[in-house]
Amino acid sequence: MGGVSKPMATWKTYTSPDFQFSVNYPSSWVYCNENDGASFGPLESPPCPRPPQTGAEPPITVHVSKDGRYAQSYSAEFAQNFDEYEHKPIDLDGLAGTRIMGRERIPDRRFALLVVKHSGLYYTLITFGDNYITTFEGMYPTLRIAP
Repeated sequence: MGGVSKPMATWKTYTSPDFQFSVNYPSSWVYCNENDGASFGPLESPPCPRPPQTGAEPPITVHVSKDGRYAQSYSAEFAQNFDEYEHKPIDLDGLAGTRIMGRERIPDRRFALLVVKHSGLYYTLITFGDNYITTFEGMYPTLRIAP
């Protein structure tokens, strides 16, 4: 299982070399840099490499874009296709953001999404599946975006 109860002092910090953000993640997890951010996952389910054309998503991903395409497409899809949809504002270290959570109808799986816009960029932290919701809840408060 990928979940942990809360951020621990033993968590590692990932700092993006290209997108000026950092986030803490469990010390038993690994990361990989992506063209548009970074992906994170436990050693038993590493975030990359992903098999081509499988549609498999990494356990947790941070996407960064200028046009907000990830935030917009995920938000629209979730609002239409998921039950127990929750959309609420959050404060992330002084930056306004939105936290979206819900449960997919079929198959039964949960998702969590955080969107923060800063300096013309959209930062989208996302996870699918019950196994990683708790870890997502520990990671998102540690997301820091450089001024």
